[in-house]
Amino acid sequence: MEQHIFGKTVAERINNRMQWIQQSATDTVAGTLHLKLLCWQEETGEYVFRSATADWMRNVIGTLHGGSCAVMVDQAMGCVANCLYENEAHAPTSQLQLNFIRPMFAGEDYLVHVRVISVSRSLIHLSAEVYAENAPDKLCACASSIFFRGKQKD
Repeated sequence: MEQHIFGKTVAERINNRMQWIQQSATDTVAGTLHLKLLCWQEETGEYVFRSATADWMRNVIGTLHGGSCAVMVDQAMGCVANCLYENEAHAPTSQLQLNFIRPMFAGEDYLVHVRVISVSRSLIHLSAEVYAENAPDKLCACASSIFFRGKQKD
């Protein structure tokens, strides 16, 4: 599955990538989240996404399954990591640490605030905070992640 997502800014590349997912990859994990970039500040490396959850993402006690939250966070952070540079190969996740602060519920939308911490020759460090859209002042989860930085495509 070869894809070329180009744009002048990181936000343009992210929006182009999400549009491609909605049109061509609806049957993937990424396609089930309906991730949307809401706002961004490229100067500070901050991006805010909205992610949908569905009832099938709940665990046996009725809250959002931790793995579903991990997918949501990894997808938002991965969008940023993969779109930082126009002509680079994919940036796969190397490490993801996720801490849960309060219960999350399936069927609700969440805001994922992603921040670029640092970019080196071979690694991209990101952090994220997750808030329920209906309670944007209450932190639900926080994460940090390292992505391998892909080599430039010709």
